[in-house]
Amino acid sequence: ADIAAFQPPPARALAALMAPIEALIRPDITGLEHVTETPSLYVMNHSLLGVEMPSFIHALYSRKGVFLRGLADHMHFSLPHGEVLRALGAVDGTRENVDVLMGARQNVL
Repeated sequence: ADIAAFQPPPARALAALMAPIEALIRPDITGLEHVTETPSLYVMNHSLLGVEMPSFIHALYSRKGVFLRGLADHMHFSLPHGEVLRALGAVDGTRENVDVLMGARQNVL
């Protein structure tokens, strides 16, 4: 499959998916005014076992129009949630996949 051909889900669909999660954790994301349209490599800590990542991805997409393609350890794709990650644009976190995504001017997390 051509990972660069992925199309992000509609913003409304992502908002509906995120509503229950964000009602529970109530994210407070600051600094979005510094985000530009230039494709970038974003780096994030897994401070809450990754629970905070979807809210960050949603905030960038809904407030700035920037959709992040997540890099995930290959073991995630063998677990039940792997198909959900793939449907939301995540790819196996390899150097080759980063090269493809960055070469296609996509934002990578």
